[in-house]
Amino acid sequence: MPNYYRSLIILIALIFPYSGAGQSASNIQIYRQEIATVQIHPATKPLSYPVIRLNSTEQILLSFDELGSLTNNYQYTIAHYDANWEKSSLMYSEYLNGFAENQVDDRHSSFNTLQLYTNYHIRFPNKDVSPLISGNYKIIVYEDYSSENAVIEARFSIVETQVGIRGKIERSSLVGENYRSQQVEFSINHTNYLISNPSEELLLVVSQNNQIARSLSGAEAQFMSSNELIFRHNKALSFRGGTEYRYFSCKDIHFQSMNIYQIFFDQQIYHFVLMPDEIKNKSLYAYQEDLNGRFLIDKANSVQMYQDADYVQIHFTLIMPSPLVNGNLYVMGGLNNWQLTDRNKMAYNYQTKRYELTMKVKQGFYNYKYYYDTPESFASSIEGSHYQTENEYLIYVYQRDRSLSYDKLIGFEIIR
Repeated sequence: MPNYYRSLIILIALIFPYSGAGQSASNIQIYRQEIATVQIHPATKPLSYPVIRLNSTEQILLSFDELGSLTNNYQYTIAHYDANWEKSSLMYSEYLNGFAENQVDDRHSSFNTLQLYTNYHIRFPNKDVSPLISGNYKIIVYEDYSSENAVIEARFSIVETQVGIRGKIERSSLVGENYRSQQVEFSINHTNYLISNPSEELLLVVSQNNQIARSLSGAEAQFMSSNELIFRHNKALSFRGGTEYRYFSCKDIHFQSMNIYQIFFDQQIYHFVLMPDEIKNKSLYAYQEDLNGRFLIDKANSVQMYQDADYVQIHFTLIMPSPLVNGNLYVMGGLNNWQLTDRNKMAYNYQTKRYELTMKVKQGFYNYKYYYDTPESFASSIEGSHYQTENEYLIYVYQRDRSLSYDKLIGFEIIR
Protein backbone atom coordinates (compact mmCIF):
# COMPACT_ATOMS: atom_id res chain seq x y z
CA MET A 1 0.00 0.00 0.00
CA PRO A 2 1.37 3.47 -0.86
CA ASN A 3 2.78 5.39 2.10
CA TYR A 4 0.30 8.23 1.78
CA TYR A 5 -2.54 5.89 2.80
CA ARG A 6 -0.94 4.93 6.11
CA SER A 7 -2.31 8.00 7.85
CA LEU A 8 -5.09 10.48 7.33
CA ILE A 9 -3.58 13.21 5.19
CA ILE A 10 -4.70 16.69 4.26
CA LEU A 11 -3.36 18.14 1.03
CA ILE A 12 -3.54 21.91 1.18
CA ALA A 13 -3.72 23.74 -2.16
CA LEU A 14 -2.66 27.39 -2.05
CA ILE A 15 -4.11 30.05 -4.25
CA PHE A 16 -1.25 30.48 -6.73
CA PRO A 17 0.89 28.01 -8.67
CA TYR A 18 4.11 26.55 -7.41
CA SER A 19 6.61 24.74 -9.56
CA GLY A 20 7.46 22.07 -7.00
CA ALA A 21 7.58 18.44 -8.03
CA GLY A 22 4.61 16.13 -8.04
CA GLN A 23 1.73 18.49 -8.82
CA SER A 24 0.73 20.40 -11.90
CA ALA A 25 0.17 24.12 -11.50
CA SER A 26 -3.15 24.12 -13.33
CA ASN A 27 -6.31 22.09 -13.82
CA ILE A 28 -5.92 22.73 -17.56
CA GLN A 29 -2.88 22.04 -19.70
CA ILE A 30 -2.67 23.46 -23.25
CA TYR A 31 -0.07 22.19 -25.72
CA ARG A 32 -0.80 24.31 -28.82
CA GLN A 33 -0.39 28.08 -29.19
CA GLU A 34 -3.48 28.38 -31.37
CA ILE A 35 -5.71 26.83 -28.65
CA ALA A 36 -7.39 29.50 -26.50
CA THR A 37 -10.16 30.12 -23.95
CA VAL A 38 -10.28 26.62 -22.51
CA GLN A 39 -12.96 26.13 -19.86
CA ILE A 40 -14.21 23.07 -17.98
CA HIS A 41 -17.25 23.19 -15.68
CA PRO A 42 -20.69 21.61 -15.16
CA ALA A 43 -22.62 22.13 -18.40
CA THR A 44 -25.35 24.30 -16.85
CA LYS A 45 -23.10 26.16 -14.38
CA PRO A 46 -20.32 28.07 -16.17
CA LEU A 47 -19.05 29.62 -12.91
CA SER A 48 -18.99 26.41 -10.89
CA TYR A 49 -16.17 23.92 -10.34
CA PRO A 50 -15.70 20.79 -12.51
CA VAL A 51 -17.37 18.28 -10.20
CA ILE A 52 -20.54 16.31 -11.03
CA ARG A 53 -22.47 13.51 -9.30
CA LEU A 54 -22.20 9.90 -10.39
CA ASN A 55 -25.34 8.43 -12.02
CA SER A 56 -27.02 11.84 -12.30
CA THR A 57 -28.16 13.87 -15.30
CA GLU A 58 -25.28 16.33 -14.78
CA GLN A 59 -22.63 16.74 -17.47
CA ILE A 60 -19.14 18.18 -17.62
CA LEU A 61 -18.59 20.67 -20.45
CA LEU A 62 -15.15 21.25 -21.94
CA SER A 63 -15.04 24.15 -24.41
CA PHE A 64 -12.13 25.65 -26.33
CA ASP A 65 -11.31 27.76 -29.36
CA GLU A 66 -8.83 27.12 -32.15
CA LEU A 67 -7.66 30.44 -33.56
CA GLY A 68 -7.45 30.79 -37.33
CA SER A 69 -9.50 29.72 -40.33
CA LEU A 70 -8.65 26.00 -40.26
CA THR A 71 -10.78 23.33 -38.59
CA ASN A 72 -8.86 20.29 -37.39
CA ASN A 73 -9.89 16.70 -36.70
CA TYR A 74 -9.90 16.13 -32.94
CA GLN A 75 -10.65 13.11 -30.78
CA TYR A 76 -10.79 12.71 -27.01
CA THR A 77 -10.43 10.04 -24.38
CA ILE A 78 -11.30 9.91 -20.68
CA ALA A 79 -8.61 8.80 -18.22
CA HIS A 80 -9.03 7.89 -14.53
CA TYR A 81 -6.69 9.14 -11.77
CA ASP A 82 -6.15 8.63 -8.04
CA ALA A 83 -6.54 11.28 -5.35
CA ASN A 84 -2.99 12.54 -6.01
CA TRP A 85 -3.65 12.84 -9.75
CA GLU A 86 -1.47 9.86 -10.59
CA LYS A 87 -2.86 7.69 -13.40
CA SER A 88 -4.81 4.75 -11.99
CA SER A 89 -4.09 1.19 -13.07
CA LEU A 90 -7.70 0.52 -14.11
CA MET A 91 -8.57 -0.58 -17.63
CA TYR A 92 -11.06 1.48 -19.66
CA SER A 93 -13.79 -1.11 -19.14
CA GLU A 94 -13.42 -0.81 -15.36
CA TYR A 95 -14.26 2.92 -15.23
CA LEU A 96 -16.02 3.67 -18.55
CA ASN A 97 -19.13 2.39 -20.25
CA GLY A 98 -18.75 2.94 -24.00
CA PHE A 99 -15.97 3.82 -26.37
CA ALA A 100 -12.45 4.62 -25.17
CA GLU A 101 -11.92 7.05 -28.07
CA ASN A 102 -14.53 9.49 -29.37
CA GLN A 103 -14.78 12.17 -32.03
CA VAL A 104 -15.15 15.89 -31.21
CA ASP A 105 -18.18 16.59 -33.40
CA ASP A 106 -19.67 19.66 -31.71
CA ARG A 107 -17.85 22.53 -33.41
CA HIS A 108 -18.88 25.88 -34.86
CA SER A 109 -17.03 28.59 -36.76
CA SER A 110 -16.99 32.09 -35.33
CA PHE A 111 -19.60 34.46 -36.71
CA ASN A 112 -18.96 38.08 -37.69
CA THR A 113 -15.69 38.34 -35.75
CA LEU A 114 -12.38 39.99 -36.65
CA GLN A 115 -10.48 37.04 -35.16
CA LEU A 116 -11.47 33.88 -37.00
CA TYR A 117 -11.75 30.78 -34.82
CA THR A 118 -13.54 27.47 -34.40
CA ASN A 119 -15.27 26.74 -31.10
CA TYR A 120 -15.38 23.12 -29.87
CA HIS A 121 -17.59 21.56 -27.17
CA ILE A 122 -17.30 18.19 -25.44
CA ARG A 123 -20.02 17.05 -23.03
CA PHE A 124 -19.50 14.09 -20.71
CA PRO A 125 -21.29 11.74 -20.04
CA ASN A 126 -22.96 11.35 -23.45
CA LYS A 127 -24.50 8.66 -25.66
CA ASP A 128 -21.06 7.32 -26.57
CA VAL A 129 -19.35 7.14 -23.19
CA SER A 130 -20.27 7.41 -19.49
CA PRO A 131 -18.50 6.78 -16.15
CA LEU A 132 -18.92 3.65 -14.07
CA ILE A 133 -17.17 4.83 -10.91
CA SER A 134 -16.37 8.01 -8.99
CA GLY A 135 -12.97 9.65 -8.63
CA ASN A 136 -10.67 12.00 -10.54
CA TYR A 137 -10.69 12.14 -14.32
CA LYS A 138 -9.10 13.95 -17.25
CA ILE A 139 -10.47 14.71 -20.69
CA ILE A 140 -7.54 14.42 -23.09
CA VAL A 141 -8.05 15.99 -26.53
CA TYR A 142 -5.71 15.03 -29.36
CA GLU A 143 -5.39 15.23 -33.13
CA ASP A 144 -5.52 12.67 -35.96
CA TYR A 145 -6.30 9.68 -33.73
CA SER A 146 -2.90 9.85 -32.03
CA SER A 147 -2.79 10.40 -28.26
CA GLU A 148 0.81 11.57 -28.74
CA ASN A 149 -0.62 14.68 -30.45
CA ALA A 150 -2.40 15.92 -27.33
CA VAL A 151 -3.60 19.52 -27.47
CA ILE A 152 -5.49 19.77 -24.14
CA GLU A 153 -5.71 17.95 -20.82
CA ALA A 154 -8.45 19.10 -18.44
CA ARG A 155 -9.23 17.78 -14.96
CA PHE A 156 -12.63 17.08 -13.43
CA SER A 157 -14.08 14.88 -10.69
CA ILE A 158 -17.13 12.66 -10.22
CA VAL A 159 -18.53 12.21 -6.70
CA GLU A 160 -20.77 9.57 -5.18
CA THR A 161 -22.20 11.42 -2.19
CA GLN A 162 -21.80 8.94 0.68
CA VAL A 163 -20.74 11.28 3.49
CA GLY A 164 -21.91 14.68 4.67
CA ILE A 165 -19.51 17.60 5.08
CA ARG A 166 -20.19 20.70 7.15
CA GLY A 167 -17.72 23.48 7.78
CA LYS A 168 -16.89 27.14 8.31
CA ILE A 169 -14.02 29.57 7.85
CA GLU A 170 -12.41 31.22 10.88
CA ARG A 171 -9.59 33.64 11.47
CA SER A 172 -6.29 31.73 11.64
CA SER A 173 -5.04 30.71 15.07
CA LEU A 174 -1.41 30.69 13.92
CA VAL A 175 0.79 33.19 15.76
CA GLY A 176 1.58 36.13 13.48
CA GLU A 177 -0.92 34.98 10.82
CA ASN A 178 -4.27 35.88 12.35
CA TYR A 179 -4.48 39.23 10.56
CA ARG A 180 -3.84 37.82 7.07
CA SER A 181 -4.80 34.13 7.13
CA GLN A 182 -7.91 31.98 7.34
CA GLN A 183 -8.50 28.58 8.90
CA VAL A 184 -10.85 25.86 7.65
CA GLU A 185 -12.86 23.89 10.20
CA PHE A 186 -15.14 21.06 9.14
CA SER A 187 -16.66 17.71 10.07
CA ILE A 188 -17.35 14.56 8.05
CA ASN A 189 -20.49 12.62 8.96
CA HIS A 190 -20.62 9.01 7.75
CA THR A 191 -23.64 7.76 9.73
CA ASN A 192 -25.07 5.82 6.79
CA TYR A 193 -21.78 4.76 5.26
CA LEU A 194 -19.26 2.29 6.64
CA ILE A 195 -15.68 3.50 7.07
CA SER A 196 -13.93 0.75 9.02
CA ASN A 197 -10.56 2.41 9.47
CA PRO A 198 -10.48 6.12 8.55
CA SER A 199 -6.75 6.45 9.22
CA GLU A 200 -5.98 3.93 6.46
CA GLU A 201 -8.93 4.31 4.09
CA LEU A 202 -9.34 8.05 3.69
CA LEU A 203 -7.49 10.80 1.87
CA LEU A 204 -8.73 14.39 2.14
CA VAL A 205 -7.97 17.26 -0.22
CA VAL A 206 -8.71 20.88 0.76
CA SER A 207 -8.14 23.62 -1.78
CA GLN A 208 -8.65 27.36 -1.88
CA ASN A 209 -10.62 28.34 -5.00
CA ASN A 210 -9.64 24.98 -6.54
CA GLN A 211 -6.08 26.06 -7.33
CA ILE A 212 -3.51 23.29 -7.13
CA ALA A 213 -0.09 24.18 -5.75
CA ARG A 214 1.85 23.27 -2.62
CA SER A 215 0.72 20.51 -0.29
CA LEU A 216 1.11 19.95 3.45
CA SER A 217 0.66 16.62 5.17
CA GLY A 218 0.37 15.21 8.66
CA ALA A 219 -2.93 16.73 9.76
CA GLU A 220 -5.36 14.37 11.50
CA ALA A 221 -8.87 14.71 12.89
CA GLN A 222 -8.94 16.23 16.39
CA PHE A 223 -12.07 14.30 17.35
CA MET A 224 -13.36 10.96 16.08
CA SER A 225 -16.52 9.01 16.88
CA SER A 226 -18.27 6.04 15.33
CA ASN A 227 -19.88 8.23 12.69
CA GLU A 228 -18.06 11.58 12.62
CA LEU A 229 -14.59 13.04 12.04
CA ILE A 230 -14.01 16.61 13.26
CA PHE A 231 -11.22 18.91 12.09
CA ARG A 232 -10.95 21.97 14.31
CA HIS A 233 -8.14 24.40 15.30
CA ASN A 234 -5.78 22.59 12.95
CA LYS A 235 -2.71 24.60 11.97
CA ALA A 236 -2.31 22.63 8.74
CA LEU A 237 -5.65 24.01 7.57
CA SER A 238 -4.54 27.65 7.65
CA PHE A 239 -4.45 29.58 4.35
CA ARG A 240 -3.28 33.06 3.41
CA GLY A 241 -6.51 34.94 2.72
CA GLY A 242 -5.12 37.01 -0.14
CA THR A 243 -7.22 39.89 -1.47
CA GLU A 244 -10.26 40.22 -3.67
CA TYR A 245 -9.43 39.93 -7.35
CA ARG A 246 -9.04 42.88 -9.67
CA TYR A 247 -11.42 42.80 -12.62
CA PHE A 248 -12.35 44.17 -16.02
CA SER A 249 -15.13 43.74 -18.58
CA CYS A 250 -14.56 43.74 -22.34
CA LYS A 251 -17.96 42.46 -23.44
CA ASP A 252 -18.94 45.74 -25.12
CA ILE A 253 -16.53 47.44 -27.54
CA HIS A 254 -18.66 50.62 -27.44
CA PHE A 255 -18.89 51.03 -23.66
CA GLN A 256 -16.08 52.07 -21.35
CA SER A 257 -16.97 50.14 -18.19
CA MET A 258 -15.37 50.54 -14.77
CA ASN A 259 -11.57 50.08 -14.72
CA ILE A 260 -11.32 50.70 -18.49
CA TYR A 261 -9.26 53.77 -19.35
CA GLN A 262 -9.55 53.66 -23.15
CA ILE A 263 -10.91 51.59 -26.04
CA PHE A 264 -9.46 51.94 -29.53
CA PHE A 265 -9.35 50.07 -32.85
CA ASP A 266 -6.20 49.63 -34.96
CA GLN A 267 -7.93 48.32 -38.13
CA GLN A 268 -7.29 44.71 -37.04
CA ILE A 269 -8.44 44.29 -33.44
CA TYR A 270 -10.00 46.26 -30.59
CA HIS A 271 -7.79 47.31 -27.68
CA PHE A 272 -8.93 47.79 -24.07
CA VAL A 273 -6.48 49.83 -21.98
CA LEU A 274 -7.07 49.21 -18.26
CA MET A 275 -6.71 51.86 -15.61
CA PRO A 276 -3.15 51.76 -14.19
CA ASP A 277 -3.00 49.46 -11.15
CA GLU A 278 -1.13 50.05 -7.92
CA ILE A 279 0.50 47.69 -5.43
CA LYS A 280 -1.96 46.76 -2.67
CA ASN A 281 0.25 44.95 -0.15
CA LYS A 282 -0.01 47.77 2.39
CA SER A 283 -3.65 48.65 1.75
CA LEU A 284 -6.50 48.03 4.18
CA TYR A 285 -8.99 45.32 3.31
CA ALA A 286 -11.82 46.40 1.01
CA TYR A 287 -14.64 44.05 0.04
CA GLN A 288 -15.29 43.64 -3.66
CA GLU A 289 -17.50 41.00 -5.22
CA ASP A 290 -15.45 38.81 -7.56
CA LEU A 291 -15.36 35.43 -9.30
CA ASN A 292 -12.39 34.14 -7.27
CA GLY A 293 -10.16 34.33 -10.32
CA ARG A 294 -12.47 32.85 -12.92
CA PHE A 295 -13.91 34.41 -16.06
CA LEU A 296 -17.20 34.41 -17.96
CA ILE A 297 -17.45 34.64 -21.75
CA ASP A 298 -19.94 37.35 -22.68
CA LYS A 299 -20.70 39.74 -25.52
CA ALA A 300 -23.20 42.56 -25.42
CA ASN A 301 -26.44 41.85 -27.33
CA SER A 302 -25.48 38.27 -28.19
CA VAL A 303 -27.18 34.94 -27.47
CA GLN A 304 -24.41 32.75 -28.96
CA MET A 305 -21.43 34.04 -26.98
CA TYR A 306 -19.21 31.05 -27.72
CA GLN A 307 -19.39 31.82 -31.48
CA ASP A 308 -20.12 35.56 -31.55
CA ALA A 309 -17.64 36.90 -29.00
CA ASP A 310 -14.55 38.37 -30.58
CA TYR A 311 -10.97 38.50 -29.34
CA VAL A 312 -9.55 41.79 -28.04
CA GLN A 313 -6.20 43.01 -26.74
CA ILE A 314 -6.06 43.91 -23.03
CA HIS A 315 -3.35 46.33 -21.85
CA PHE A 316 -2.28 45.86 -18.21
CA THR A 317 -0.05 48.31 -16.33
CA LEU A 318 1.20 48.15 -12.75
CA ILE A 319 2.84 51.27 -11.34
CA MET A 320 6.27 50.41 -9.90
CA PRO A 321 9.05 52.99 -9.11
CA SER A 322 11.77 50.47 -9.98
CA PRO A 323 11.88 46.94 -11.40
CA LEU A 324 11.69 43.92 -9.13
CA VAL A 325 14.80 41.79 -8.69
CA ASN A 326 15.29 38.01 -8.45
CA GLY A 327 12.00 37.17 -10.15
CA ASN A 328 9.40 37.93 -12.79
CA LEU A 329 6.01 39.58 -12.56
CA TYR A 330 2.92 37.94 -14.08
CA VAL A 331 -0.76 38.65 -14.58
CA MET A 332 -2.54 35.64 -13.07
CA GLY A 333 -6.02 34.13 -13.10
CA GLY A 334 -8.31 31.88 -15.04
CA LEU A 335 -7.57 33.99 -18.13
CA ASN A 336 -4.24 32.15 -18.41
CA ASN A 337 -5.10 28.98 -16.41
CA TRP A 338 -2.97 30.23 -13.47
CA GLN A 339 0.21 29.33 -15.33
CA LEU A 340 3.56 31.15 -15.60
CA THR A 341 4.29 31.60 -19.29
CA ASP A 342 5.70 34.24 -21.62
CA ARG A 343 2.12 35.03 -22.63
CA ASN A 344 1.33 36.54 -19.22
CA LYS A 345 4.81 37.75 -18.13
CA MET A 346 5.07 41.52 -17.74
CA ALA A 347 7.94 43.72 -18.95
CA TYR A 348 9.26 46.78 -17.13
CA ASN A 349 9.11 50.12 -18.93
CA TYR A 350 11.87 52.37 -17.56
CA GLN A 351 10.37 55.47 -19.17
CA THR A 352 6.91 55.16 -17.63
CA LYS A 353 8.14 53.33 -14.48
CA ARG A 354 5.48 50.70 -14.93
CA TYR A 355 5.23 47.00 -15.62
CA GLU A 356 3.28 46.44 -18.85
CA LEU A 357 1.63 43.53 -20.64
CA THR A 358 -0.70 43.14 -23.61
CA MET A 359 -2.75 39.95 -23.71
CA LYS A 360 -5.35 38.71 -26.19
CA VAL A 361 -8.56 37.38 -24.61
CA LYS A 362 -12.09 36.57 -25.70
CA GLN A 363 -14.81 39.08 -24.83
CA GLY A 364 -16.23 38.66 -21.34
CA PHE A 365 -15.78 39.47 -17.67
CA TYR A 366 -12.40 38.62 -16.12
CA ASN A 367 -10.67 38.47 -12.73
CA TYR A 368 -6.91 38.81 -12.32
CA LYS A 369 -4.10 39.42 -9.83
CA TYR A 370 -0.41 40.24 -10.05
CA TYR A 371 2.04 37.54 -9.01
CA TYR A 372 5.73 38.04 -8.27
CA ASP A 373 7.47 34.75 -9.02
CA THR A 374 10.37 34.01 -6.70
CA PRO A 375 11.12 30.73 -4.87
CA GLU A 376 9.66 32.09 -1.63
CA SER A 377 7.02 34.38 -3.10
CA PHE A 378 3.30 34.59 -2.45
CA ALA A 379 0.80 36.76 -4.28
CA SER A 380 0.62 38.79 -1.07
CA SER A 381 4.00 40.36 -1.90
CA ILE A 382 2.13 42.49 -4.48
CA GLU A 383 -1.54 42.15 -3.57
CA GLY A 384 -1.45 41.88 0.22
CA SER A 385 -3.36 39.37 2.35
CA HIS A 386 -6.31 39.74 4.73
CA TYR A 387 -8.22 37.30 6.91
CA GLN A 388 -11.52 38.94 5.81
CA THR A 389 -11.10 38.09 2.11
CA GLU A 390 -13.96 36.08 0.59
CA ASN A 391 -12.68 32.72 -0.68
CA GLU A 392 -14.19 29.36 -1.52
CA TYR A 393 -12.73 26.21 0.03
CA LEU A 394 -13.33 22.91 -1.72
CA ILE A 395 -13.20 19.74 0.39
CA TYR A 396 -12.77 16.38 -1.37
CA VAL A 397 -13.09 13.14 0.62
CA TYR A 398 -11.56 10.07 -1.05
CA GLN A 399 -11.76 6.44 0.07
CA ARG A 400 -9.35 3.78 -1.09
CA ASP A 401 -11.17 0.80 -2.63
CA ARG A 402 -8.76 -2.03 -1.84
CA SER A 403 -10.58 -4.61 -3.94
CA LEU A 404 -10.23 -2.55 -7.14
CA SER A 405 -7.23 -0.40 -6.15
CA TYR A 406 -8.76 2.97 -6.95
CA ASP A 407 -9.79 6.07 -5.02
CA LYS A 408 -13.51 6.70 -4.71
CA LEU A 409 -14.63 10.28 -4.25
CA ILE A 410 -17.28 9.80 -1.55
CA GLY A 411 -17.82 13.42 -0.52
CA PHE A 412 -17.46 16.95 -1.87
CA GLU A 413 -18.43 20.31 -0.42
CA ILE A 414 -17.79 24.01 -1.03
CA ILE A 415 -17.41 26.25 2.04
CA ARG A 416 -17.61 30.00 1.55
